[in-house]
Amino acid sequence: MRRFVGNVLLKASQGAAKLCGELLREGIQSRIRHQLGALLLKPVFRLLRERTNYSEYGGAPLLGVNGICIIGHGKSDGHAVTNALRVAREAVVRKLNSNIQAVYEAKGKG
Repeated sequence: MRRFVGNVLLKASQGAAKLCGELLREGIQSRIRHQLGALLLKPVFRLLRERTNYSEYGGAPLLGVNGICIIGHGKSDGHAVTNALRVAREAVVRKLNSNIQAVYEAKGKG
């Protein structure tokens, strides 16, 4: 059930982000003054696109399993898969599971 709720939340946020992008694009295209302003903001839009690009992150750990499992986007390309492998390696090196378990056990005892 938790996985379902998480997936619904993820899909809803992706839909909201897509809608915001479309509304922004429509607003920019509606007037020449808006288009000129968008030109000034082009570096900001580029940075936003880079920071929200799923392929740069590769994926996120699936919690609750005894091991490392990285969940990637359904549209992942080779670049995204490479980054997912990087994320998996970082999770192993940083002992993600052991650290989460230690925090969980400490909270349970306190």
